[in-house]
Amino acid sequence: MRILFVDDESQGREVIARFMERQLGHQVTQCDSGDTALELFKKDPFPFVISDLIMPGMSGIDLLRELKKLPEARTTDVILITAYGDMSTAITALREGAYDYLNKPMDLEELKAAVSRIVEHQGLIKENYELTYHFQEKLAEATEETQSQLQSL
Repeated sequence: MRILFVDDESQGREVIARFMERQLGHQVTQCDSGDTALELFKKDPFPFVISDLIMPGMSGIDLLRELKKLPEARTTDVILITAYGDMSTAITALREGAYDYLNKPMDLEELKAAVSRIVEHQGLIKENYELTYHFQEKLAEATEETQSQLQSL
């Protein structure tokens, strides 16, 4: 899965990105600011974004809010991470539409479990889309056939 990973702390970002690429098999695009992440997302939307909460300029919450405004981000899952988290911040993040909220330093097993849940969720979104799309297609075929039979009668 393609993952956009946003964190202004380059050393930690590199370690986590490498883990997700090598151990979990995902394609990770890294950047160091919310503004850059938003630009990258607009050019080529990602199904999954992991963002630090506190960064210079655009915060992770602000990035989440901006992503939620974009039609192409309708099915994007976002995890917010922070070293300065508290219950209030976590609640705000989830209310704003974050899929999950993790504390730094990240426990790799916890990250692995969260990524696994998102992979499963993205699979369900894709399956739902395919079923809906094919349903409309089959309905159109059946309607056309019924109309043709009615005209014959």
